[in-house]
Amino acid sequence: MARPRFIALCCLCVAAAAAADCGPKTPADLVAKIASPSYQKANRPGIAAAGSTDAPADPVQLWYDIRYLLGVDQKTQRIETTGVLTGSWTDGRLAFNESCAGAKTMYLPIETRFEIWAPDVYIKNEVLTDVPDEYLVLSVDANGKVMLEREKRLVTKCSMNFRKMPYDIQRCDIVFTLETPGVVLQAAADKLSSKPPGNPEWNVKNLHRKQATATDQEDVLVLKLRRRATYYRKYIIIPVILFVLVSYSSFYVARAAAPARVGLTLIAFLVITNFNASVLNRIPPVDYDVRLLNFLYMSMWFSAFAIFEYAVVNMLFRIEARVVKARDKAEDEAGIKKLEEKREIKRLIKKKAQGPVAAMTGLLRKRPSQKDGGRTETDAPPPDVEAPSGDKPTLDRSGSKLTPERRSTLENEEVQEEIRKEVRIAAGRLGRVFLYGTSMWIKDQHLDIFFRWVYLPLYAILSRGRRGVSRR
Repeated sequence: MARPRFIALCCLCVAAAAAADCGPKTPADLVAKIASPSYQKANRPGIAAAGSTDAPADPVQLWYDIRYLLGVDQKTQRIETTGVLTGSWTDGRLAFNESCAGAKTMYLPIETRFEIWAPDVYIKNEVLTDVPDEYLVLSVDANGKVMLEREKRLVTKCSMNFRKMPYDIQRCDIVFTLETPGVVLQAAADKLSSKPPGNPEWNVKNLHRKQATATDQEDVLVLKLRRRATYYRKYIIIPVILFVLVSYSSFYVARAAAPARVGLTLIAFLVITNFNASVLNRIPPVDYDVRLLNFLYMSMWFSAFAIFEYAVVNMLFRIEARVVKARDKAEDEAGIKKLEEKREIKRLIKKKAQGPVAAMTGLLRKRPSQKDGGRTETDAPPPDVEAPSGDKPTLDRSGSKLTPERRSTLENEEVQEEIRKEVRIAAGRLGRVFLYGTSMWIKDQHLDIFFRWVYLPLYAILSRGRRGVSRR
């Protein structure tokens, strides 16, 4: 009887000893162990295991799983994301017996994070914010592997390039590193972040990680964003083109209707200027060409050009009105009232006048001299027109018959000079540039007709620039 009792007692002693060496069985036991003097938070796991400061570096893994892209601030060049930042390392002091605990992982109260050793995570391009982190999970595996998860709202700096806006792609990096001495950042190849959904303006094109290496202790999360250009096409580019067409339509409005023409072009110019200001307000001041701004800038200038063009057209319109009135008055005083005679005197005066280019430069024709009676070689009558002789009626270029007496009156130098003088006075100093004889060599309708054909093709070429605003 004594032997079985002895054996049973020995078994109880062995079981008690095994239970004593089992270590923490519950999270509360593990928390109690952390609070005991045997756990020194100031020592990193390697130093605690080796008992010396010459211990090898402790590897730490980091990964950031982005959940949402909250916003992209183009003005300050920042992006805002939210996700879960996880850090993982091994601390042998927190290991426990899996068979005794009955679980592979223990989940500790989140407040325990202040009592254990943890590496300091540093995000290089983070912009300081007042949004605190929300810690989610603190878990410890049986081998002492610690995993700390926290929900983080990150605002990071992102260098953006707007040259191809609104078809641009921006690369934004989130750079993680460690500031704790004696710690190395280890690549977590199996921890890949999932691609988050974009926001109304930006779509996440690609997301990948640049893992840390022995020489480069930085874990970089590369986020590529593609701008959704539909908004800019529908609500900026197409409306601007329509308002440029409104400016173009002013060339078909009567030149005498000044309020209508000026109103059309001025409203279009102001609307395009407002679109330009709205885009400028979205991005920072840059010293390079932006595709969308180039398009808006050129559209603004073409709309303004329609105003300038009408200013010149209106000036020519008024000059021509004064010239016609003065010429008719001078011809009436000279007794020239028939339409055939008016055409002939106009032709005779124009024949002796310099051409429009020579009138401005004074280089293409010789000045009249006294030897040839004030007539240059280029002013000689054409060979197909016979000089009047006798009482035989002559034909002018329009085919009308003129008697010798009327032709003599029309060819009178004093009559021609008087008409020419009145026309030049009425034209004014600036209007004389456009005179050719007693008529104008360029008129308001000439400009309008010319730009009806040139305006739109020129706009289509210049507004595109080198790459334009259409998708490549």
